[in-house]
Amino acid sequence: VVVLAASYPLFSMILISIITTNLPPIQAWLGAFVILGGVYMLHGEDSGESNDSKGRSIFWGIVAAAFWGVWAVFDWKAMEYGNPIDMTFWASIFSLLFLVPLFFWFKKSKTSFQLEKKPLLLLFASVVFIQAASLLFYWALKIGSPEIVIIATSAYPIVTMWICIARGEEKIIPRRVLATLVII
Repeated sequence: VVVLAASYPLFSMILISIITTNLPPIQAWLGAFVILGGVYMLHGEDSGESNDSKGRSIFWGIVAAAFWGVWAVFDWKAMEYGNPIDMTFWASIFSLLFLVPLFFWFKKSKTSFQLEKKPLLLLFASVVFIQAASLLFYWALKIGSPEIVIIATSAYPIVTMWICIARGEEKIIPRRVLATLVII
């Protein structure tokens, strides 16, 4: 699924091509495919999932990648009218306005949200990092080419993998070292 999620620049570049009627340069397309290949090398081993579970994972991974691709294009277009801190603030407000009704809908359907202290602290840390990343993403979009910014951000699985390796949750293997070099 991480591989599919990292493919969102391809969706973004297709949308950029439609919106602006200009094709991103060949280097942008090649960069997106090289990073996608590197991410596949990082996470390409069989997870042992059943075919049904794997099929659902692939489907929702593609949907998520498409949504992230659309999200990146909307952010890029919005940055033409604002500054990064305002964009981060309003994106957070709009996320909250979207998520509050969704939360109560799930609660009504009796889906359990029982969180303890540790998951809440982990979620808080996650929010801090995603907000910082969003702010940096908006600044990069403000000053740079959307194709380059969107492709560069798709390399995030390198960070995830090396943090997992540092924590002892994954092993260093030649394929992962090579994948890191390919992506960089």
